[in-house]
Amino acid sequence: MCNKNKDADKNNDNNSNNDNNSNNSDISFGDNFKDQKLRLNDSMQLDLTASTPKKDATIDAKSDNEDIVFVKTDISKDTEGNGKFKVTLSAKSTEGETTINVKYGDAKKTFKVIVYKDTNPYFEKIDDHEIVVDSGDNKNESGPYVFLDNPKLNADGKTLASQYTVKSSDETIATVKFAKEQTYTSKKQQGLLILTGLKEGKVTITLTYEQNVTTTFTLTVSKKYELNNLKNVKFTLASDKNNVDGLKEALISQLSKYGLTKENFSQELSISNFKEASQNENSGSATIIANKTASKYFLSNCDIKFSLSNTK
Repeated sequence: MCNKNKDADKNNDNNSNNDNNSNNSDISFGDNFKDQKLRLNDSMQLDLTASTPKKDATIDAKSDNEDIVFVKTDISKDTEGNGKFKVTLSAKSTEGETTINVKYGDAKKTFKVIVYKDTNPYFEKIDDHEIVVDSGDNKNESGPYVFLDNPKLNADGKTLASQYTVKSSDETIATVKFAKEQTYTSKKQQGLLILTGLKEGKVTITLTYEQNVTTTFTLTVSKKYELNNLKNVKFTLASDKNNVDGLKEALISQLSKYGLTKENFSQELSISNFKEASQNENSGSATIIANKTASKYFLSNCDIKFSLSNTK
């Protein structure tokens, strides 16, 4: 995800490279290792590479003040011995400056992060997104929401001066539009996206506000099944199947054409918040969850209802 505000970029022009200061070693971590500036509640990922890699070197990063910036690394040990690791900086809701301490093996280096309140318009971070190829019984949910901070208002101080726009880099793969006109809520300009998948692939979604404020995110379109469509399915269980295993059987029957089997169920899906059905219709309930890291065939989570087969 990329978020660019040309006005705000001026604040970053004077970032000094801190790679050779306040250190106890000659090691360096590359061009990204330097003082940084972050807006309140924004985040940034730094790709770093140690100049003298060491296999199984321990890796750690800490902030002197976690009320200003929270920091984490993607790995705690360089098992590959290539010196590559990532540091994620997450600004909190407090303005100020803190020092980030990065350790690689016995070496330690530091840089500073300033967290500030931006008064210029800017888009809040939008995570990369995945949707399905839309078909008759497999449609995408609306979303995500887009938020623009510090939007310009009309003279009444209540209505928006302009709407931001959205565009897909390839409309043969996916189209995008707003569900309705953007609104001004809690001092933010808010819009709900409608994403439609046409075929498998990846596109870049770009939002633009008054020419000089943009943000992008990557949209992946896959042939998976969107679990929220299960809300439209009327599930019934026999009284002796009014349990988690019985619901698994019903789900396999419903979703076998999308690749779900008894053998791969635990890899693809999980069931939580199970509640047995009573004699009342739709009195049973559960949450069906797609395994984000392992699922090949399913997306999202869904709360479903079910009844006993003899319910009248």
